[in-house]
Amino acid sequence: MRAMNLLAGMLLLAILIWAGPALAQADAAEADKAAPAYEFDLKRVGSDERLAFTELADSGRPFVLFFWISDCPHCKRQLPFVELMYRNMQQYEMEVDVVTINADKVEDQAAYSIRERGIQAPVYWDPDVKDTNYSFDMQEKGTPRVWIFEAGGELIEDFGGFNSNLMVYVLDKLGVDLPRDLAHLKQSK
Repeated sequence: MRAMNLLAGMLLLAILIWAGPALAQADAAEADKAAPAYEFDLKRVGSDERLAFTELADSGRPFVLFFWISDCPHCKRQLPFVELMYRNMQQYEMEVDVVTINADKVEDQAAYSIRERGIQAPVYWDPDVKDTNYSFDMQEKGTPRVWIFEAGGELIEDFGGFNSNLMVYVLDKLGVDLPRDLAHLKQSK
């Protein structure tokens, strides 16, 4: 009987040793799914300046990311509203950062689009969403895509498609009041 208990104990120990790493990996994978770690380190179009997600998250300010491609018809339609939002955030000194991320295959194509459209918002380049695809799943979600983050980098919302009242929508999600001069943009309910 004692030998049987010893054998059972050794068998249980062997199973735990064998299965332990697999269980730990499963727990780690589950934790990764629960709280995605957003990260990127992107080059600004036309310069050597770089931007990491952690810089935005650690800035103490909420921020908006807009993913786009030059040839995308819906991106072309949304981009002027993103640019208007950026310019208003600057003009009214709102504490919200607006960053655009272009996913063209060739940086020159992005640079041409910036010049052609008179874009002043910062544009960072991620060819084929290689740097952002892992944490943002952009190849699956497509463009145009808007991501709204609160200060500290916690995601509030991400969505695709067109929104002509983008600035009002974003500020509402962030709990930031519209400047008095822009109050007419908010549609009454």
